[in-house]
Amino acid sequence: MKRYFMVHDDHMPKIEEDVGHWHYIALDSHGPNGAAWNLVCLNDPHVSAPVDWLAFPPLIDAKTTLAASPVLDALLGDVGLTGQETCLEAVIKLGEINPIMGL
Repeated sequence: MKRYFMVHDDHMPKIEEDVGHWHYIALDSHGPNGAAWNLVCLNDPHVSAPVDWLAFPPLIDAKTTLAASPVLDALLGDVGLTGQETCLEAVIKLGEINPIMGL
C-alpha cells in the first residue's frame, strides 16, 4: 500500500539512498506556501521511511485528518488541500495533479 509523507528539501533521498520506489510533488512548484517541502509517495511497503519524513495518516484511516497528524497542513494549500481531508481524500485530490500519486 502506498504511504505518503511531507519531506523537507534537506531530507529528500539522495541517489545512493535506497528508499524503494517513490514519486513526489515539489510543493513550491504550485505556489509559495510549500516552499522547500515535497509531498512524497513511497510505494514499497517493505521499505522503512527515513525518520525525518512526516507521515500522513494511513490510507485506511477514515477519521484522522491531515491537520490532526504530524503533516504540516498549512504547506498544502497551493495543491488544493485544507488539512481537513483524510489521507484517502487527499490522495484522490493529488491524483488529479499527478496520476501516479493517486490510488
